[in-house]
Amino acid sequence: KNKDKDEYLALLASAHAFLGELLIEDERNDDALTEFNKAIELQNKCKPTIIKCRSKASNHFMACLAAQFADKDDEAVQHCDAALKGLSERISGLLTQFECTDSTEMKENDYQQVIKVAEDFMGDNEKFNDEKKNSEDGKELKDIVGIMGDLCAKLEEVKEIIQLKKDGKYGNDTKQGDAAAPSGFDAQLMMDPLQALISGLTSKFGINEEQLAAMREEDEGDDE
Repeated sequence: KNKDKDEYLALLASAHAFLGELLIEDERNDDALTEFNKAIELQNKCKPTIIKCRSKASNHFMACLAAQFADKDDEAVQHCDAALKGLSERISGLLTQFECTDSTEMKENDYQQVIKVAEDFMGDNEKFNDEKKNSEDGKELKDIVGIMGDLCAKLEEVKEIIQLKKDGKYGNDTKQGDAAAPSGFDAQLMMDPLQALISGLTSKFGINEEQLAAMREEDEGDDE
């Protein structure tokens, strides 16, 4: 029963995240931020084995974008930092699992050091042999190290914008629509928003009407 509840919570989190993506495309940034925060809250209620590190980091990243677009720069930094912290912890765990001795001296909040240690390890064909590279954990390590590098750049960008604003030197010429949007949304955004949400949930997550009803009931229960 608890496993089923975790799975429903995970699906419900995915629904909120998907709605957040639709809202950010529609430039309803405060509403989008609310949805991503709800998705993260639901993911935090699930067992760690249910929610992949990459999924939670993705929601924090999208929340960072929504907060940045809504001129909530401090909250954007918090979300970006939370994503990096989660990825750092996962990378550290994977390196320990692969018996990377350098990982014992890593500081998990020194994100550039974490990336460097991981990249050096992956570049050593003797330590990171074909068997490890082709394992699920090896593929995950390579994937999230790349994501972490992109997030470090985003964190620095947000911090730089905050400083420029404090100095009165910031002029935002970048349109929100220029930001990279998740793939597969163009056709859905042509629909009615509710229909787009239902269609997206069905195609992206394989959620049927019965599961939608159960998720709705679970969500309403949390609000009480």
